[in-house]
Amino acid sequence: MRIKIFALALIMFSSIIAWSQDDMLDSLDLSFESSPIKEEKIPYFAIAGGFTGTFFFANFDEMNQRIVDGFKEMRSERLNGSIFMPGAEGFTAIGIIPNMRLGFFGAGGSKTIKAVNADTTRSIDYTVSFNGISFDYAYVPTRRLAILAGVNLGWGTMAIEYYRTTKEINWTNFGEDVDSNNFMSRAEARYWLIQPHLNVEFAVTPFIALRGSAGYSYSLMGDWKFNQNAALENVPKNVNASGLYAQFGLFLGLFNY
Repeated sequence: MRIKIFALALIMFSSIIAWSQDDMLDSLDLSFESSPIKEEKIPYFAIAGGFTGTFFFANFDEMNQRIVDGFKEMRSERLNGSIFMPGAEGFTAIGIIPNMRLGFFGAGGSKTIKAVNADTTRSIDYTVSFNGISFDYAYVPTRRLAILAGVNLGWGTMAIEYYRTTKEINWTNFGEDVDSNNFMSRAEARYWLIQPHLNVEFAVTPFIALRGSAGYSYSLMGDWKFNQNAALENVPKNVNASGLYAQFGLFLGLFNY
C-alpha cells in the first residue's frame, strides 16, 4: 500500500514540474530574428614604387602654324597625337590621416618630326618633362581595388629644338666655323605644374599593383629663352605644357587593402 501511495505521489510531483517548465518555456523569447551586421570599411595602406607611362596630349596648334610660317622646308610636316613620357613614381600611406597617401614622381618625353632633302636633314623636337609630389585620397570599394582622387604639384621644363644638319661634318669645323647648313635653335621655358587626376589601382597580389589614370596638366609658364641666353619674346600663350593626359603604371611594394 505504501508503495502505491509513493508511486502516485511521484507521478503527481513529476506532472507539477513538467507543467512549471512548460510555463517557463512559454515565457522565454526564443525567436531568432536576424540583426543587421555592420560592414567594416576596408582601410587603405600601400607603400610602393614603380614605372609609369604617360600619354600627354599637348596643344600643337601654334607650333604647327609656326612651322608653316617659318620652316619652309618642313611645311608638310605636323606635330600631332600625344607625347609618350616614361617615368617613375613612389608613394606611401600617411598613417595619421586615414586613406591618404603622399608620393613623388618624375617623367619626360618628346615628339620629333623630320624632313630629309638631299643631304640635309631638318628636325624639330618638342620636349616636355616634369617632377613633383602627389597627394591622394583612396576609396576602397572592394578588396584589392582602390580609387584615388588627388592632385600633383610640381615643376618642369618645356623645350622646342630645331636642327639642320648635313650628313657629315669634320671635327675641325666643330665650333663657330660651320656653314649655314649646320646649326641648332632652342626655345626653352620652365613652368609650375598642377595636375588634378583620378587613379584606379588594382593589387594583383599583395606585392604587385596595376594603375590606370587620367587627368589634366595645368602649367604656369615662366620666361622663354632662346639658346639659353637670349630672351624670347611674343611666344603665344597656347605654346605651353597644359593638356589632358592618360597614364598606366606597374608598381612593386606592399598593398594591404
